[in-house]
Amino acid sequence: MIKIGLRNNLLYPFLLIIFTFLRRIFSVIISEILGFQSSLSFLAFLMIFSEFITGLVIYLYQTKIILYKKMAYRDSKFKVYFLIFIATFFDFIEFILTSYILFS
Repeated sequence: MIKIGLRNNLLYPFLLIIFTFLRRIFSVIISEILGFQSSLSFLAFLMIFSEFITGLVIYLYQTKIILYKKMAYRDSKFKVYFLIFIATFFDFIEFILTSYILFS
C-alpha cells in the first residue's frame, strides 16, 4: 500500500510555486490590464522594494506584537536587516537570470 502524506519539507517548494505563479499574475495585471508598459528593470525594482518592505514589516510585527520582547535575541538588528537584504538580493538575481538569460 502506498502512503501519501504531507511533510514539512514540501511546504517550501509549494510556497515557491505559489509565489512564482502570483508574481506572473501580477506582472500580467500590471502590463495588460493597467496598461503600464515598462521595462523589466522597473518591475525588478518594484519587486525588490516590496520584498524588503514586507520582510521588515514581518520582522517588526514579530518583535513588537507577538514576542512582547520576553525572549533574548541571539542576533543583532544589523544581522537581521542584512539577512532580509540578502534574501531580497538573491531573489532579484534569480529574477534577472530567468527574465533576461533564459527567455532571451
